[in-house]
Amino acid sequence: MRTSPPTLLPIFRSDGQARLLARVFLRPDEPTSLADLARDVGLDPASVQREVTRLESAGILKTERIGGARIVHPNILSPIYDEIDRLVLKTLGPAVLLSRTLKDVAGVHLAFVFGSWAERIAGRPGPAPQDVDLLVVGTPDRRALSKACRAAAEQLGRDVNPVVVSEEDWEVGATGFVRSVRGGTLVPVDLPNGSA
Repeated sequence: MRTSPPTLLPIFRSDGQARLLARVFLRPDEPTSLADLARDVGLDPASVQREVTRLESAGILKTERIGGARIVHPNILSPIYDEIDRLVLKTLGPAVLLSRTLKDVAGVHLAFVFGSWAERIAGRPGPAPQDVDLLVVGTPDRRALSKACRAAAEQLGRDVNPVVVSEEDWEVGATGFVRSVRGGTLVPVDLPNGSA
């Protein structure tokens, strides 16, 4: 796993290690096998196996055998579990968290994180993001959207700034802003209806 440290969280030894921890910690209710983990984070299975073994030895992860598969979980009994969980969420988890907070907001057709956080998660260098820019395509209830963004901001420790555009404006690139956002880095926010 010889990749450079992640732009958003360079305290981890590699971008691959950060992606691995993000997958395990941000989706703890979805335990994963080593093979699926390798596929999800785009790493060689042997590298994932070595990294999981290291992290398990350090008490950060735990594994169990189910049939022939080795299943990976975060180690919630680790004395540093809460700190790692918060670090991963605040730096690597905005899109995952927003998918949870937007699930009950009616009228959201698509959602993306854009701007500085999206650029850093894509590995582009620059200053640390101070906020999270959220593009919402559709006709959401503005009050519910505002409430969802405040809830996400509270957990992320940084503002979440939503911008709403209509489906038509998004499809045709009706404004300079929409064309600019479409031409930049976009991180999809998965929605329950599978739109994004």
